[in-house]
Amino acid sequence: MELHSKLKLNLLYVEDDAITREALADYLKKIVKKVYLADNGANGLKIYKKNNIDIVLTDIKMPVMNGLEMIKEIKKDDYDIPIVVTTAYNEIEYLIDSIELGVNSFLIKPIDTEKLYKVLQRFESIINMRHNVVQLATLLAEYKNAIDVSSIMFKIDPKGNIVYFNKHFEEVSSYRENDLEGFIFLNIIYPNSSGYDDIIDYISSGSKNVWKGELKLKKKDGFPFYIDATIVPILDENHELIEYMVLGFDITELVNKKEELIRQLYIDQFTGLPNRKKLFEDLENYKNPSLIIINIDSFRELNDFYGHEIGDFIIKDIARKLLMITPDENWILYKLQADEYAILITKKVNFIDVERFLLIVIEEINSKSIIYNDYEINVSVSMGVALSENISSKEKVRDLMLKADMALKKAKALKKDYIFYNESFQIVKEYEKNIYWAKELKKAIYEDRIIPFFQPIMNNHTKLIEKYECLARLIDNDGNIISPASFLQISKKSKLYPNITRIILDKCLQFFKNSNAIFSINISILDIIDPETFEFIEKKLKENLNLTHRVIFEIVESEGIENYIQVKEFIDLVKGMGCKIAIDDFGSGYSNFAHILKLNVDFLKIDASLIKDITFDRNAELIVQTIVSFSKWLGVKTVAEWVHSREVLEKVISLDIDYSQGYYIGQPMPKIKV
Repeated sequence: MELHSKLKLNLLYVEDDAITREALADYLKKIVKKVYLADNGANGLKIYKKNNIDIVLTDIKMPVMNGLEMIKEIKKDDYDIPIVVTTAYNEIEYLIDSIELGVNSFLIKPIDTEKLYKVLQRFESIINMRHNVVQLATLLAEYKNAIDVSSIMFKIDPKGNIVYFNKHFEEVSSYRENDLEGFIFLNIIYPNSSGYDDIIDYISSGSKNVWKGELKLKKKDGFPFYIDATIVPILDENHELIEYMVLGFDITELVNKKEELIRQLYIDQFTGLPNRKKLFEDLENYKNPSLIIINIDSFRELNDFYGHEIGDFIIKDIARKLLMITPDENWILYKLQADEYAILITKKVNFIDVERFLLIVIEEINSKSIIYNDYEINVSVSMGVALSENISSKEKVRDLMLKADMALKKAKALKKDYIFYNESFQIVKEYEKNIYWAKELKKAIYEDRIIPFFQPIMNNHTKLIEKYECLARLIDNDGNIISPASFLQISKKSKLYPNITRIILDKCLQFFKNSNAIFSINISILDIIDPETFEFIEKKLKENLNLTHRVIFEIVESEGIENYIQVKEFIDLVKGMGCKIAIDDFGSGYSNFAHILKLNVDFLKIDASLIKDITFDRNAELIVQTIVSFSKWLGVKTVAEWVHSREVLEKVISLDIDYSQGYYIGQPMPKIKV
């Protein structure tokens, strides 16, 4: 590490992580005169008030009082004190807030000590200058060289002409001494920028007060640069104005980083369009807005079939087409999640105007192929619309988003190109239903009213019931049996799903202690990636090693098996204890034979959507034949779900599927037949 001379600074360092604080403190003590340490903003503020602090180095996210709150209080006392923020890459919103508070610089963790030293070295010069700014008129010659090195300085006569600038101004702006003639200060300030009107009033009035603020100035080539400026009036012995001296620090990099952070916060990085966060903020700014949500149909299947490169091209191409056909600046295009866009119409429009636009979208996207190299890709979109007339004065404008989304879901369900929201959708009742079931489910878990039912699975070769699938049921307050169709999706959205998995696993392990039957338990990707559920499963299996050879875990394939590392870790764990693995709902729409090749599975459960119509749907039969052939080649057993009739069972047996499950074989029951 390069040796540095010690800086004459009293530095306050605030960091809640003890290891980080002590490690950096050791370095700071070697390079500055005095280091004061604090473990949170509140203690940091106390130390600041009791000591003569020159500069503050602080973290943002801390207990008791965070860095931003502390900075705000310190700035009230001394706005000009230099503050350097240490932060992580994922704290964009905090960084923007800190810049707004007047933070002078920031460093990314882990801190590069060389960069830290250079920052402190720069601020040492600034601090020294500010300590002596009141004596600047008489001591200007003595400090001129130091100012030239560390800051921008130029002079303005009472008429607003720049009559002198230092070398640092030359370096930043590219102006030279021969540019001084007729060099008007206002001509290099960007019109309508922050401080422009204030400066006009300040100079035209011949103000004798000190002015401070941020200025956006023009370089000689027209590009902008920003300075944190202090304008000091220089007065003669009669208190008459001689000139203004402008002292500034180049903050262009800081401003550009702030703008980039704002761009990252509000702009979709992939398409360059404003994002969902920006849409929600913009919705508040218009009196009669309407909203269109546009979703790419079956985008996941397109992405899986053609690959991510073409999938990315599709997203960008649709964004390009939508930008081309939006009528005017009152129709603003946004990019939402992966396969969704929104158009905010900021003026009041009628049904006919919007429908005319929707028909253009259908013509340009649904009716034309996307060309990628030699591929012609057929892509379609579905759209949901909420007009401003759907929003009463008592409702929040943000309800537009909910209603447009409801219309989109309706369009998807009915396979329509577009649907306009109307009150018949009963969105409020839908939400009330969700709230009811979330509360009922939470109460049922607390009162132990989640129980397993068992559906038999028959061996098609021996015609014997060999195993059972364990299915969750909820007992309501009246003793009625409620199927998962009423609460399963809500359990996932309300974060209660892992509780159900743990309850069913625990109760089934207890139940099958008194039986020799094989039993299967459904487990989702959510369970596998949830550390608490993962640990619970491992613990329960270790407690019941005498049962594990009879346990099958059914992983729901329709949710998409993408995180292979965690899924394989789970499979290796449970198979190592004797359990078997089945892929559930195979063939449901997201099927990928690569899953089976990569994962060491024992069973494929063919989805009900293929089995229920297999006696008359030739396409379903061909798909099932392919799955069976592939499975036999791998040595994986197959199970047909939704076997609901004798005819379906006979067809399943003729296709050489190993097992059958469905109401024809047996309904889920609270007990099993011995």
